[in-house]
Amino acid sequence: MQQTKRLYISLLVHEKPEVIMDQLRNFRRFAPGAVVVVHLSLGFNPPESFIAEAKALGQVYFNPESVATNKVNLLYPHLLNIKHILTLAPAGTDFISFQASNDLLVRHGLEEHLQSYDAGYFSDGYLDEKNEAVYATRVREDQPFLDLLKSLNCPIIIKSQIEGLYAQVKDLRAVLQIIETANFDMSAKRSYFAEEVMLPTLLHHVLAGRGRMGLPYILSEIAIQMKYIEIRHRLLGYNIFARAFGRILKIIGPVSISKGLVNRIRREDLGWYCFYGKSLNVRRFAVAHSFGVKRIPRDIDDRLRKYIASFN
Repeated sequence: MQQTKRLYISLLVHEKPEVIMDQLRNFRRFAPGAVVVVHLSLGFNPPESFIAEAKALGQVYFNPESVATNKVNLLYPHLLNIKHILTLAPAGTDFISFQASNDLLVRHGLEEHLQSYDAGYFSDGYLDEKNEAVYATRVREDQPFLDLLKSLNCPIIIKSQIEGLYAQVKDLRAVLQIIETANFDMSAKRSYFAEEVMLPTLLHHVLAGRGRMGLPYILSEIAIQMKYIEIRHRLLGYNIFARAFGRILKIIGPVSISKGLVNRIRREDLGWYCFYGKSLNVRRFAVAHSFGVKRIPRDIDDRLRKYIASFN
């Protein structure tokens, strides 16, 4: 009988203990066997009563190392969490996943779902030089990262959302070893979201095409927005009129997580949503891979947060 692979969740938080507790309870409800490792942003000092309450949920650990986090410096604390998870003696085939403080799970079955895969990320999400030229340029200007890739003979740069990305411990350990062997500075401030590029690119290199590929298990509102970008491109190409039309679509279209979308995920009827893929191809974001949503406001009284909290 094959041994069940355990899930370890790397979670970064920086404010509002009551919201963090809501998220931890959410994990316990929908991923009861998961181990959660929490990184507290430098300068965020929640009361000891919060730490005790969180640990009382069971299998919740706080990383003793703390660094400042901002929207372009999330990879480094996630790597610190990987290191801390390794001290908990996970099996090489166990999973580590990555979640943000503004996403929530919305249905059961995640841990069982992961057993069928070896990793979940946008494995064909090659850096899009045409449709995301500014972003791609910023990545291409990161010479230390390009030098690292050159030393690995790694010509492919992958871009994938980090929320809900997962991989086996043995493969993320190999990624960490690459970084440490090269003495690469992961704490340096960069002009792009390094966690969306560096981690999936190095993971893609380590996997080298082997294994069963899944997708991130968090449906981000970015995926919805990308649908409207694709509509714009297909109808109008890539000119100034297309950009104006795209703004109109974003105004009139559902470009954020809604109660209706959550319900569709729960009844496995997601409909037409796309995700980052090669050349922004329109596809169905497979409902079989969707177990949570982002972005949920960090407000304990938020209506959608309360609605999700009401689920059994």
